[in-house]
Amino acid sequence: MIKKYNVDLREYSTIKIGGIGSTMFFPENQEEFLDIYKKHIKDNVYILGKGSNTIFGDYKGIIVNTKYFSTIDIKEKNNTFYIKASAGIPLKEIIKLSVENNLEGIYRLSGFPASVGGATCMNAGAYGVEIFDFIKGVWYIEDGEIRYKKKEEIDYSYRHSEFDGKIVLYTEFVLKKSTENVRALVQEINQKRYANQPLNILTSGSTFKNPKDAYAGKLLEEVGLKGYRIKDIGFSDKHANFLINYQNASFEDVKHILEYAKEKVYKAFNIILEEEIKLICV
Repeated sequence: MIKKYNVDLREYSTIKIGGIGSTMFFPENQEEFLDIYKKHIKDNVYILGKGSNTIFGDYKGIIVNTKYFSTIDIKEKNNTFYIKASAGIPLKEIIKLSVENNLEGIYRLSGFPASVGGATCMNAGAYGVEIFDFIKGVWYIEDGEIRYKKKEEIDYSYRHSEFDGKIVLYTEFVLKKSTENVRALVQEINQKRYANQPLNILTSGSTFKNPKDAYAGKLLEEVGLKGYRIKDIGFSDKHANFLINYQNASFEDVKHILEYAKEKVYKAFNIILEEEIKLICV
């Protein structure tokens, strides 16, 4: 198992903001995950995937990076694909598989930079679907043991699952053949994303969760925060719910602009915005 110390955490977040992480482990199999769990159960432990919704300050605990835990098992039966993917598999690999085999539904998550484990923990969603629409079950670690839960036994909701903060090992997907042209549908989604979202720049994806019966981006735009900037951090002028690191934004700058945005929206609409991104500092 690879171990790194005094890690520059900017390199492990898509927005490239971060302080120093004291210890980072890179387990390669479930036995190494169990070993970390048993040795560090009382420590501050953060499980890191692709870092697509994570913004770091300094972190003095243990960071477990799932990057090298990447196995996938695929079975096909009666026009249905059963896929068991480990936490470190990029979600885009599942999307690619669904396009190549014309599988329904999950292609709508095209463009997510998340890992399978991270997407499962936060119940990632877009364009009318969420990842739990396609999950059959999840293997995870609890009380020092590897356990499995079927989807119907799992507590999950909008941008949340009971696995947030836990070690997810594998996610099992069930994907059926589609009668539509999935490749063409993915192209349409990608065109929409490029037209409406600030892609290929330093961002963490959606900043705030959508409140009930509202859209966070629209609320931010209506209070004048589309394109608003504090030092090197700002809300995109393309989509107000995307934070952009223009060059050397700091963790403190991020906290400042988030609090300012939440205050503006609350005063205008009496709505409390909740972060979708995770601010990690200890």
